[in-house]
Amino acid sequence: PLRRESRRAEAAAAQLTAEQRALDHELAAPDRFGGSAALADALKRRADLARRIEEAEAQWFAAEEAIERAARG
Repeated sequence: PLRRESRRAEAAAAQLTAEQRALDHELAAPDRFGGSAALADALKRRADLARRIEEAEAQWFAAEEAIERAARG
């Protein structure tokens, strides 16, 4: 179960990071946004992605640490 949790959290972090990279690419060309509301929404989405990546990575690291502790006995 710990390895499954680790893989799930790692996959979630990777997916969210890919989404963040795609959004960063869009944000690099601000003329793609029709107005300040659309840009504000994109920036909020980026902040949410950053928070979710941090949470997924924390879950991943916690699962890996638990695996290591279990392996040591």
